[in-house]
Amino acid sequence: MADWTEITNVAVAVGEPTRAIDGRALRDNPIAIARGAPGAPRLSPWAAVPDASAATGTQLRYRINGPFSNAEQQQTVATAVMVTVNGTVRVDFDQSKEILDGSPGNIQATIERQRGAAVTVIQSWETNGSAARTVNVAVQPGDSIVLRHRGRVQTGGLAASNLTNFRISTSAGSPFFLLVLRPGLNGARQRADLAVDVEALPEGRRRGA
Repeated sequence: MADWTEITNVAVAVGEPTRAIDGRALRDNPIAIARGAPGAPRLSPWAAVPDASAATGTQLRYRINGPFSNAEQQQTVATAVMVTVNGTVRVDFDQSKEILDGSPGNIQATIERQRGAAVTVIQSWETNGSAARTVNVAVQPGDSIVLRHRGRVQTGGLAASNLTNFRISTSAGSPFFLLVLRPGLNGARQRADLAVDVEALPEGRRRGA
């Protein structure tokens, strides 16, 4: 493995003679970076992000079927993904109310964007039945899109919120981006079949297809 060598400003100052040791460092340092040599700078995963921006559309990029069920009053995370793209993506999912007892009120679902320590509620919905949800989310590399929901617990009524068919789409000409499922955020309640539509991905990007 090539070693990483720190090149000082003095060594490459104007008018200074070129030394063999500095020439070897210029030759070996790119190799050391690529191979992860001790002391070498590490490549950021965002270095692979294309300059072009994603735009909303109906070209499926990611899908997780669910179902996710929550019969508690407090919101829980159904699923979350991390994006490595700039632009705007379209998020769709289906929500239905399952009455477990009595006549409960509305159930709720929320899409959030997490950017570092900042959490932004993109949109929140309530329903007393079933509904298909769609919202556009502006993203930057490293953002997480989080789907939360809650059931309904009240005197005289209990209902579960059931979520299915969570999808993220862009326009057909948008750059490819990677989405990473964060498992276990909903504990034992997370029962999901990961189903990435590899045919929707551009040629050369279909890993494991």
